[in-house]
Amino acid sequence: MLELTTFRLVDGGDPDAFVAADAAAQVGFHHLQPGMMRRTTAKGEADDWLVLILWRDAEAAAAAEVAGESSMPLQEFWAHVDRSSVEVRRFFPLAG
Repeated sequence: MLELTTFRLVDGGDPDAFVAADAAAQVGFHHLQPGMMRRTTAKGEADDWLVLILWRDAEAAAAAEVAGESSMPLQEFWAHVDRSSVEVRRFFPLAG
């Protein structure tokens, strides 16, 4: 399953501080989650951002979502994000 999260940083947010928090979340949370196969963060041209995660299956993504509620590295990541701008979409690969 592919999980695509798009967002903007909080008003006046420091992109360098966000990038550091993102790296800490990747190492300190996402890479420790069972079923997480790949994660990439990217910045768009209009100060928008995305995180793309490849999960083994929807159950792994759901379990990570619950585990993230108590993760300090992930909470630090979210402190930089304008929560009203967040959109999460999940896609399921075609068989074949």
